[in-house]
Amino acid sequence: LKFPISNDDVKLAIHHILDPIIGADAVDADYDGLMDQYPIKDYNDPRAQLSKILRDYMFLCPSRRAARAASENGNEVFLYQFDFHPYTWPDFDALGDYHGAEIYFIWDTPGPGMELVHPFFHDERRMVEIMQYYVGNLAKVGDVNKGDMPGDVPVWPVFTTGGDQHIVLKETPQAGV
Repeated sequence: LKFPISNDDVKLAIHHILDPIIGADAVDADYDGLMDQYPIKDYNDPRAQLSKILRDYMFLCPSRRAARAASENGNEVFLYQFDFHPYTWPDFDALGDYHGAEIYFIWDTPGPGMELVHPFFHDERRMVEIMQYYVGNLAKVGDVNKGDMPGDVPVWPVFTTGGDQHIVLKETPQAGV
């Protein structure tokens, strides 16, 4: 790809990823439909559009497939979307809320040697409380919602195949569908 990414580069990247799986002819046949689902007008630039397509392909869709399979087999499933943006962290400016970013908040650490890059101010401290509440409850009692949370957080709904329930973990968490 060339940078900045163009609309042609989006198509090239989609072909690069999907041609070995479904074939170039299938990609070409479905490309306009894919662009209808991710219209460029909804994004700041083609890079943001491609990022969303790849995020959904690599993380969102497989996570939902796994959640549906586990739920269909009688398991309680708690699905989440991490959408917290610590605006003082330079890597979030460049990458957004990237895969694994929530780990800093679960473990209450900026990462090895990252104290200056990942400062924990008020909003970050609050996200630590939220993440440790939910994940700690899951580890201790097997239910993300059983415990004493300082402040007001929503009940994290159990995911079902009929409703796609999840929680959006952001400054003010909210249950979502």
